Amino acid sequence: MRTLGGDDFFTAIKYENENQNEKIYIEKMSSIIKKFTQDVRAFYSPEDQQKGYITAKDRDNNTKNFPLLTVSASLLIVQNTVKNRSASEINSILSLQKKVAKNSENNTAMSSLLESLIIL
Repeated sequence: MRTLGGDDFFTAIKYENENQNEKIYIEKMSSIIKKFTQDVRAFYSPEDQQKGYITAKDRDNNTKNFPLLTVSASLLIVQNTVKNRSASEINSILSLQKKVAKNSENNTAMSSLLESLIIL
């Protein structure tokens, strides 16, 4: 695992079997999100858990309601046939997926990089 800065992390996993279905990774990712969501609730009072938020001061000292802590995850599948993708391209895709995941109902995003098409 590698931090991308702040609270963003990146983990790369190599396919051990090219015929392996991506569903396994989706299930693992969903399981991690579910476990985190359950475990993190222990940090909040029963009252805050019921409300679904905490009331605290923001960095400008204003009282504000903050949602309970959540986690989001994205899965980027890079096929073996994909060549010549820069770290910058991968980072851009992951950044976009992060926004999608944070706004999705199940806090996940998934995409796949396929071999580039050349249109003549």
